[in-house]
Amino acid sequence: MNAPPRPPPAERRRSPWVRAGPAERLFASLLLTAVVAAGAWLGLHDPAVSELVPRCPTYAWTGILCPGCGALRAAHELLRGNLSSAFAYNALWVLAAPLGAVWLALQTVCAVAGLRPRIPPRTLAAAGLAAVVILLAFAVARNLPLRWCDPLRPPSDRIGAHPR
Repeated sequence: MNAPPRPPPAERRRSPWVRAGPAERLFASLLLTAVVAAGAWLGLHDPAVSELVPRCPTYAWTGILCPGCGALRAAHELLRGNLSSAFAYNALWVLAAPLGAVWLALQTVCAVAGLRPRIPPRTLAAAGLAAVVILLAFAVARNLPLRWCDPLRPPSDRIGAHPR
């Protein structure tokens, strides 16, 4: 009359969400406010002619286009709805902007809900390494003197005068 042994209780699955603390909620709120304010200012002021926006120090000191050269002008053109002009200033920024918008929206929703996603450290490290590799490859490609790299450089009529 021995009963068969019971299987061990199933392991609880860890939730992909962790409670966000007050500091994380405050950070997400401040980040959203800063991005909206910067976007509003950038939509109203053209960085190509504004003296409030400094020149790119990398380009000014070395003559090398960094991955961010033209990003402010590209953002300005995106906010104005000029996709082709934005792409001409900084193609990588135009491709990365939707990812940044989705990330910001998720951060906002999570802050309101009081949660944050549980992301494994290896995933974060892999994403960071991929971002660095992409930025370096873009920086090298836009500085190569090859004809197929020309679309990666900002328009030459403005880059020498006031790159951003």
